[in-house]
Amino acid sequence: MEDRFDHDPVPTRLIGAVLTGGLSSRMGQPKALLPHSTGGSFLSHAIRRMRQVTGEKVLLSLPKDDDQLPLSDGLLSSSSIIRVPDTLPNQGPAVGVWRCLLRAQVRGHSACLLTPVDLPELTATDLQELVQVWQNDPEQIVVANDETEERLQPLVAIYPTRCLPAIEGVVKSHHRSLYRHLQTQSFLRVDLPRASLRNVNSPDDLSSEPS
Repeated sequence: MEDRFDHDPVPTRLIGAVLTGGLSSRMGQPKALLPHSTGGSFLSHAIRRMRQVTGEKVLLSLPKDDDQLPLSDGLLSSSSIIRVPDTLPNQGPAVGVWRCLLRAQVRGHSACLLTPVDLPELTATDLQELVQVWQNDPEQIVVANDETEERLQPLVAIYPTRCLPAIEGVVKSHHRSLYRHLQTQSFLRVDLPRASLRNVNSPDDLSSEPS
C-alpha cells in the first residue's frame, strides 16, 4: 500500500529526482523496467513514491544513450517527468546527481531529493524523514544511513544546489565517489531501516524480494 500524507507536498524549492543511469550489468536488463511487487515497474513505483513527497514534477536521470527509456503508463509519459540524460556515459552515479542538481538550479529549486530506482522497499515515509530534517536546515546535505550496518547511502539524499561545484569536482576526480566525498563534508544523517535501503542488483536479489 502506498503511503499517504495529509499535508501538502514540500515547497517547490525542493524537487525530487530518480536515478536510472546504471548499466544494470549484473541484472542483465534495465532495472527501471523490472516488475514491482505492488504493480507497475520499479520506475513507476519510484516516481509515484517521489511524487507523494515532493510534488508532481520529477527529474528522471537517464543513461546518455537511453534517453528514450520506454515509460509504460500514462502517469510516466506526462509532461511532469523531466528527463535528464547523462552527459558522460558509464562514469558512475555522481554524474546523474550533478546533472540533476544543474537542472534543479536552472528551474529555480534550491535542493534536490534523490533516490536510485533499485530500492523497491524504500517508502515515501522514509523520504519524508529526510525532508523534515532538511527543512530545519536547508543549507545542509541530508543523507540516509543504514541503521543496522551504519553505512551512508549517498544516493538516498538531499543535496542543496550550493553543492554543485563540489559535486562537479567529484565527477572530474579519479575516484568519482560520493561516499568518499561525504567524508570531507558537513552533513546531517537520517537512520532508516535496513530493509528500506535494500537494493536489487542481480536476479538473485530480485528472487529474494519479500512479497
